[in-house]
Amino acid sequence: EQCEDLIQDLIEQSDLPDVSVQTLEASCSALVSLYSGDAVYAAQKAHSYIFEPIWENVAPEFFGPAWESEYTHNELALKLTRTLDDFMADLETFLDEFMLKKTVNALVAASAVFYVKCLLLKAENHTSNKVAFFSENHVALERIDKDVKVMRDYFDGLAEGMPALSKVIEKEFQVLTTLQELFRIANGISDSDAGDFIV
Repeated sequence: EQCEDLIQDLIEQSDLPDVSVQTLEASCSALVSLYSGDAVYAAQKAHSYIFEPIWENVAPEFFGPAWESEYTHNELALKLTRTLDDFMADLETFLDEFMLKKTVNALVAASAVFYVKCLLLKAENHTSNKVAFFSENHVALERIDKDVKVMRDYFDGLAEGMPALSKVIEKEFQVLTTLQELFRIANGISDSDAGDFIV
């Protein structure tokens, strides 16, 4: 908007031929479009910087023995959402409403990916097919359910001010919901069939 105003002032104060005015306006429009696209891309990539401290400080403990037996109040999921909330304060200060929504949408997806990736990285180190990954499967399932609830509740709280975010949450958290149900099926505590979840 400011760029367009500046170009309009320049045109009004100069004696440019019509062809030059058209070229200037077209160039300005292309430049604004390019910068807008770059701004959206940057907003959607902000999650990679936001998750750096989360990967360093929170990820190593997820799905480990302490997560299962000591962190009985889902402290790691709460630490994750508190860190996101700290960044949200800065995002709300420095981004306009449109860019903030783009960033939050990306944070929802990044949170679901983070959780699944943490689980997969831990599972990669488990080499026994005779010894269970978790000490007590039912406790681990309870932790996972509550972790997902903590994360979802955090984003649902943000959705109160961004109604369109609810659809993003539903879509991005579907992978976690599916994962939870597959764990229940594997533990024999679900009436569903694993085939129902094959795409």
